[in-house]
Amino acid sequence: AQSKEQSSLEALQAEMKLLHWHKLANEAALKAALIRTKKMKAIDSKNPPKETLKEKAEWMQQIIEEEQAKPLQVGKDYIIKYEEEEKKNEAALQRQVEHHVNCLKNLRASIEKRETIKARKSQFKAFKEQAEAERRAVMEGR
Repeated sequence: AQSKEQSSLEALQAEMKLLHWHKLANEAALKAALIRTKKMKAIDSKNPPKETLKEKAEWMQQIIEEEQAKPLQVGKDYIIKYEEEEKKNEAALQRQVEHHVNCLKNLRASIEKRETIKARKSQFKAFKEQAEAERRAVMEGR
């Protein structure tokens, strides 16, 4: 009976050794897998897949579109300030337009005045030439 117990004890010890060996082998395999995973993550973080970048860009575009679709939420003070700014800008623009119109009127008047003076000079020159021709004719006719 003792030999049977001893052989079963030895079998149990052999099985324990085998299980311990399997445990060590599994731990080594897990460590190797963890190291490979770390290396792969490091490589992936340096060169992310293009699909991931494309997906991220699409996601960001979707968020931008969603945010732009929402109404802008601002306080009453901001609205009042904005409206005052718009009134100032509109008044300044109106002044600029009026100034531009006045400049154009002045330019038109200046051009018309110049053309009037040019026409008068031309008439005077023609009158002077005619008078000179008549004077010569009178002088030669004597």
